[in-house]
Amino acid sequence: MKGLMMSKYFYLVVSVFLLSCNFAYALYEVDQVSHFVNPTNAYICAISDNGEVAAVGSEGNEAVTFYDAQSGLPKSIYTMPVGSETESLSLSATGKYLYVGTQGNGVKCVRNDGFLAWSYSNVTFPGEVQVVRPRDDTVLYVAASSYFKAIDLATPSIITNVTINTRSWAIWGIDSSLDGSVVLLKTNSDIIIVNSAGTEIAFHDVYAGNSLSFADISPDGSRFAVSYVDASSVRHISVYETFGGLLWSKTTAGRACPVIDENYNVYCAIDGSDNILYGPDGGVILTWPGGKNNMAASSDGQFAIANVGTSKFEVSKFTDVYDCYSDLKVKAALTGVQPLGGGVDRYIITILNWYDLPEDMFVESPELPVCGINDRASRTYERIFGDDTGFYFSGCGAKGPGAFPSEFSFGFNTSGTMDDYIYIEFYDRKCDEYFRTNFMDTSSICPAGDINGDCTVDLKDFAILAVNWLESGN
Repeated sequence: MKGLMMSKYFYLVVSVFLLSCNFAYALYEVDQVSHFVNPTNAYICAISDNGEVAAVGSEGNEAVTFYDAQSGLPKSIYTMPVGSETESLSLSATGKYLYVGTQGNGVKCVRNDGFLAWSYSNVTFPGEVQVVRPRDDTVLYVAASSYFKAIDLATPSIITNVTINTRSWAIWGIDSSLDGSVVLLKTNSDIIIVNSAGTEIAFHDVYAGNSLSFADISPDGSRFAVSYVDASSVRHISVYETFGGLLWSKTTAGRACPVIDENYNVYCAIDGSDNILYGPDGGVILTWPGGKNNMAASSDGQFAIANVGTSKFEVSKFTDVYDCYSDLKVKAALTGVQPLGGGVDRYIITILNWYDLPEDMFVESPELPVCGINDRASRTYERIFGDDTGFYFSGCGAKGPGAFPSEFSFGFNTSGTMDDYIYIEFYDRKCDEYFRTNFMDTSSICPAGDINGDCTVDLKDFAILAVNWLESGN
């Protein structure tokens, strides 16, 4: 039994909407936090909400092992009675307690020091027992065969005990929203959605027959991901609205174990093939080396993967490095011309929507190449162009704490001829993205009070001022 610290091994991109008019995506770095070689085969795995404790078990033996998820070092081993098999695991928020659903030995609550806290026998909880704990740590949901029960963890005592209409199939999978109000029950053929009292509130006949493999519900309970095999032995991963229909479906090279996160990205550990990260619309964001087919995610972006049929087990973490912005909308107006003397005029450009733009575009970025002798140049360069003669001005200085500048200016020799229109082009050096402003008419200098860019100061500008009155920003 050993733990081995590993380094980062890939990057990924996750899409999110940041602003109503701009599309942003976060660039993530993925670090393999720790790698384990378990003393027995790994099959079922779990990780605590705080990402500090991991646990692994197997259908093939009675041992459940606890690990420090950050260091990879083992904490303890709990061995169940002979004939017990681990069917499901759910760690408490801090990882102090592990709830184990078994086949042949009911439900057990085990401390992470390897000692049993409490248990219910297979007389009370028969079958292939599935367990899940909502975020508040007050209740444990338990299901198998055709029953759904809830255990009050403070007592512990059974507070809910209902029979589920499973349409002749058996329950062998469970998950819940973070608040516990929406519970997913997976049978061999269907997804049954119940509330905390066990009352059915939605039903999905995903695929006829003994076909479903794994299922996972989003933290808010509004979507779920499910994997199954069809009559032609083709494997699928699909995402549904919990109270609606199919959103998207993809085929996979092997049996997939999906986990859907709060942004509706779906991480798929795929048996015998590369793992895949799907975006909210089903587009493939990234693939990375796999061959594993069981995964459990934690709340802080860490996930645990067990390599089924072997003793290998790992914990990795997604870290938000910085945000990138595609098709950024920057509204600008030419608001003044000032004589500087010596035959030079200063043209002033006001960024009308600077307060809506990302605050990290003009931070000092010494890790990027120097600009001339400036070794702390900003992340973003600005360049001012004319529509006819081309380039006028380039800037690469950091603008302060990071807020998008509200004003740019450049000098122009009055002996020359100014183009009819000018614009600013921005270059985000970290993300290799270009974006630019609208064209500005140099024959019409907009007054400084023009907020909406129509070159007139009127009640429309006053309305914008009133809405944002006393609003603060960088």
